[in-house]
Amino acid sequence: MLKNEVLAVTPWQAILDVLQTSDMAENSLNLLKNLRFVEIQNSILILEADNNFAKDWILKHFLNQILNAANSLETEISAVDIRVNPRRSIKPIQTEIQLSKEEIQREDKFVRLPKPVSRGLYSKNTFENFIAGNCNREAFEICKKIASEPCQTGMPLVYVYGHSGLGKTHLLQAIVHSVNGSNRNVRVRYVSAIRFLQDFLNQFKGTFKEKQKAEINFREAYEGVDLLLIDDVQLLSQKDATQLSLLQIIERRRLHGRQTVFSSDRLPSEMDQRHFKKRLLDRLEECLVVKLDLPDAQTRMGFVKRETVSFPFPEKERADICRWIATPSVPNFRVLFGKLNRLQAEHDFMQRPLSLHSVRMLLCPDATGRTIEAIAEATALAFGVCGEALRSPDRIQKVSFVRKVAMYICREDTEEPLQVIGAFFGRNHSTVISSCNSVAEMLQNNEDLAWRIQEIRYSFGRENN
Repeated sequence: MLKNEVLAVTPWQAILDVLQTSDMAENSLNLLKNLRFVEIQNSILILEADNNFAKDWILKHFLNQILNAANSLETEISAVDIRVNPRRSIKPIQTEIQLSKEEIQREDKFVRLPKPVSRGLYSKNTFENFIAGNCNREAFEICKKIASEPCQTGMPLVYVYGHSGLGKTHLLQAIVHSVNGSNRNVRVRYVSAIRFLQDFLNQFKGTFKEKQKAEINFREAYEGVDLLLIDDVQLLSQKDATQLSLLQIIERRRLHGRQTVFSSDRLPSEMDQRHFKKRLLDRLEECLVVKLDLPDAQTRMGFVKRETVSFPFPEKERADICRWIATPSVPNFRVLFGKLNRLQAEHDFMQRPLSLHSVRMLLCPDATGRTIEAIAEATALAFGVCGEALRSPDRIQKVSFVRKVAMYICREDTEEPLQVIGAFFGRNHSTVISSCNSVAEMLQNNEDLAWRIQEIRYSFGRENN
């Protein structure tokens, strides 16, 4: 696209269109889409954000991507400036729920009530105990920002979502622990969606006076707190009256600049609209959405290292054992917890040592007893070469390297003599020794190769794991 060519809608929209075709995460794109185009002045793209947090985060993490996209469109843009419009940070929204002047005035008294008690908090769910990686770093940083500046971030509604077991509850409870530990005059309340439902239903139990008292307590608990966190909001499905009550709470809290954070295992757009009020889903759609992705290899490794620090692994094998546990991609951290609990039970009750061999046998029973031929085929497949080439005289660098790796795995994972391993690959036993030593040396400084070898090993027993 030429400089003089008219861009689609605005230059900023054209840049967003380019970024949308890249591999940028959906939640990052949503954050960028909240920026508003102002003008281009002296080759500077001027945008507007709702708050300083959004401005700083985007300039720190996405400036290069924005400039690269602008360059690909052949625009005149050479720099980016983001301004903050505080008037748009927390704004009343039009709603079918109208509040009387008396209702609005009555809100003020809630702020002075004693700090509420958040139920179901786990003491270890802190920011310090959370393993942050590429899969969850954005959500982690945003939650830390909420904890450090509750109700001051310009994010009145935040929506944390991801599959079960990825750390949503951990992050929400970490916010509570951080705020309560700061000794600030901030009233914060954390509840599960089920607890919210129970509290709502309590308003309709008992005598007339008891119902009146329950209603007042309910409003004080949920409307008067500065920061409200509701976990697993998707569990309110088919609870029409409860959903309407939650909608009213959201509206009143927005009007008074109070912050609300939700978590769910799905996006508002993925909720069953037959079982959720459209007006509630519309409000949830307005949230700043942050996503927790499946744990990547680095995050899994960090998690396993932390949780097994007291496990009686042989120190020389500790790194390999942790990598073995963390190698297969898992749907959530609970699966990793299950593996670790299994290992702990094996040691505590069976009094068996937790060596690399015993861990492999316990977590992947088919990890031993493999044939040289099977290992060679799996290794060739993993590196994208022909299996037959490993047994040929071929000395092409890539083939030679893969052959060395296959020999190394054969020596480590089988009881076959070196002569037998060498004969299979058309080499002598001294070549096997040299190849294994070469790979062992590379593994000291090549983390990617270590992971690749563990994945090859795991491929044998994954079906039986």
